[in-house]
Amino acid sequence: MRKFTSTLALLFGAFSVINAAAHELQENKVNLTLRAQGHVDAVFYMNLIDALQKPTTKPASKFVLLASLASQNDEEFTKTWKSTTASLQSEIQFRSASGKALSTSPWTWTDARQVHKYLREVTMSAIATPDQHVHDMTIEARVQIKTQETTLNVVLPEHLKPMTLVATQPKQYRIERGSPQISLGF
Repeated sequence: MRKFTSTLALLFGAFSVINAAAHELQENKVNLTLRAQGHVDAVFYMNLIDALQKPTTKPASKFVLLASLASQNDEEFTKTWKSTTASLQSEIQFRSASGKALSTSPWTWTDARQVHKYLREVTMSAIATPDQHVHDMTIEARVQIKTQETTLNVVLPEHLKPMTLVATQPKQYRIERGSPQISLGF
C-alpha cells in the first residue's frame, strides 16, 4: 500500500502549482485517502468562483457572476447548483492505470441553500462597502472511488486548476490499558 501512496504522490505532483502572485492562497485541493475496504475517499475543497465559472463561456467579473446568482430565487438557484455540480462530476474523472473508468459512490456537495445565502450576503456587502475585501467561499464535495488497484489516475477540468492533491493511507495504532506511551511513525 505504501507503493500506492508513492505512486499517487508522483502522479499528482505535476498538478500542484501555486500562484505566487495571488493576494491569498485560493488553490483548490483534494484529499485522497486509501481505505482497506477497496476504495479511496476523495474530499474536494474548491473555490466557489472556480466551480461556478463555465469554461465554455467568457469569464464574467466576479461581482457580475455573484450578483446574477444571488438574484435568483431559491428554486432557480437550486436548479443552477444541481446543474453546476452535475457538470463538475462529469468533468472530474477517476481512472485505473489501464485507463478504465472507475465507479464512484453518489457525490455529496455543500448544500445549495448555504451557497445561495453566502452569495446574497457577499453581494449585499459588495454594494454597501465596495472597497472591502471579500473572502471566497470554499465548497466541499465528497465521493468514494471504488478500486482494488494501487494506481489511480485523476482527470480534472482546466478551470479547477491549479489543484493540490494529497494522497494518504492512514496508519492505525492501539493503546492498551496500562501502556505508558506509544511511539507513532509518520
